[in-house]
Amino acid sequence: QKKKKGETTYALLDDASMNVVERTGYCDRYDLGVLEEIWNTTNITYWSPTEMVYPSRETRNWPWKYVSKNDTLLVWHLPFSRKSQLHFRPSLSNNTLKNATNYPHNAQYFSYGYDGILNFTVRKEIPEQTLAYLSFPHFYQGEYYVKHVGQVTGINPPDADTDATYFEIEPQTGTVIKNWLGFQTNFQLFPLMNNITYVNSSGYFEILVTNFTNLPTFIVPMGYQIINSYAPSDLSVCLNLFLFVYLKTFCLIVKLSLL
Repeated sequence: QKKKKGETTYALLDDASMNVVERTGYCDRYDLGVLEEIWNTTNITYWSPTEMVYPSRETRNWPWKYVSKNDTLLVWHLPFSRKSQLHFRPSLSNNTLKNATNYPHNAQYFSYGYDGILNFTVRKEIPEQTLAYLSFPHFYQGEYYVKHVGQVTGINPPDADTDATYFEIEPQTGTVIKNWLGFQTNFQLFPLMNNITYVNSSGYFEILVTNFTNLPTFIVPMGYQIINSYAPSDLSVCLNLFLFVYLKTFCLIVKLSLL
């Protein structure tokens, strides 16, 4: 759904068979192309962040199509005859960080076999034979670091307020008004004695001869990215008007009830 030039509203489903929303918000169209490269597909499901979450009379999530079954959503509270219990921050499915041995669906993404890091070496910007990964939220919380290293050096420990992936929803309308997603970029160093072809700053291909056969294999964090989005201003105006009318109506009902 095109909002304006160069900007798209979208969401990426972690696994279409599970219908888990991984990411939603505004992004540049170039970023969407990058996601298609990372996921090695051009078939990315779109979902508008203004899509409503409707209440139900049962204590269950609704609609199933857009959220994880483990999330707490808006429900109808029968004794009080009102909507309640709306505060949810759905995170990535646990299956997202499993290796292909434990979760075969991830074989198309996790060619290296470690939990907690996503191989995006296929990116055009990554030099040939350079292994690059995204980790969520930090690679040292994944299988490789926990099992083989077990000690954090040179980087801060995880912070739940900044490292968590979550949505914030306006409780009366069920509209997604904010999301937050953090990723760390890592490069893997490994023993090599080959010719490496890379693109220099002028855009030309060059060949670099290496002889670093004594180097160990390890992953180096190179940066940390925060992707967040907020409801657009026009939606905020509509919400303000709706909540103002709702509040006036609610106050009137309360006054009449007290008479």
